Amino acid sequence: MGSKTLAEIAGGAGMTIADVAFLAGLDESTVSRLWTEPMWLDRVRGRTLQAIIGAVPGVAELLVDYALARRRRRLIDSLAREGLQVREDIFQYLVTAEGMPEQWVSSALEAALHIMRRDDKKAAACLTRFWGREQDRTLGFLWNADANLGLVKDAEPLLAKSAEMSERLAEHGNSFHAIIARATFVHHIAKTTGLLLRNDDPKTLDRRSVMPYRSGVMGRIIQTGDIEEAQHYSDDVKNNALLFMVESWAFPTFTRDAVVTADFSVPRSLLLRNFASSVIQEIETSNDAYLHYLVSVAIPLMLQRDPTLGLRAGEILTKLKYRIDTGSAVVTEQVAPALLSQLELFDVGRDRGGI
Repeated sequence: MGSKTLAEIAGGAGMTIADVAFLAGLDESTVSRLWTEPMWLDRVRGRTLQAIIGAVPGVAELLVDYALARRRRRLIDSLAREGLQVREDIFQYLVTAEGMPEQWVSSALEAALHIMRRDDKKAAACLTRFWGREQDRTLGFLWNADANLGLVKDAEPLLAKSAEMSERLAEHGNSFHAIIARATFVHHIAKTTGLLLRNDDPKTLDRRSVMPYRSGVMGRIIQTGDIEEAQHYSDDVKNNALLFMVESWAFPTFTRDAVVTADFSVPRSLLLRNFASSVIQEIETSNDAYLHYLVSVAIPLMLQRDPTLGLRAGEILTKLKYRIDTGSAVVTEQVAPALLSQLELFDVGRDRGGI
């Protein structure tokens, strides 16, 4: 992979070896050795590089582009050797049109590489870093089977290796990385295929299985729009202390309103600004099944942590009323009044200066 030489960059700014050496505070012999070297960025280190960045316009920008391109190329070539063809046009689309940081897209490919190589430890550690709303959105394009949006040309080998790894990770005790990685696998596989890797009984869930169970159900609800499944899950949360705990933890940490904790604990009181932004978008765009989940599970639980819902309870109330009034989810209409009344109480209290 080529890049501009120092001579080309400095020359474009009208600078000679002597100019660079003087302004950077370096010996001319040092600059001369790097001047026409095609791979000079691989040779220069530490203070010398910092001095050149400070003296020569364009070097800092080149260094960033070079580092990103080098990692991208390494991952694309490595995945090709493992049988996965990365769609470079989709890679660029995600970065330029979708505004995803290239570092995240490359890190998603890094996770895919660990999965294809059956490296459970590295894959789990990598996937755990994607627990977050924007990060997870990037990761989702790995398993996306859409011919126009999938980050790899054929996701089937990755789906198969992911399912195999998920089963192996189930035996990793109470490892937090293993739990989150399994949750990631079952969520995205369910979201892509509509299939659950395991049909766990909610009554037998333990600390290792509760988070993957929750993530799998979310994936299926998003993919299938099955409102009965959303109803059953709502009942499960009410009757299962572990599910209640995970639900109380999931949204605040996923939206970064709270710090991710390995024991699934969150502060009693939070200001859920990011949750509010996220849930408003979901109310506007989600299917009826996921809306039912929001109304019957997520929003009521978050109200216990933050009665103001990020100081946007009134706005969320308005969005919910409109969606329910114009939608077709009869079941959601039946459970919504209690939540709407609770939000209205806050809205009235705020208007009167009570909060």
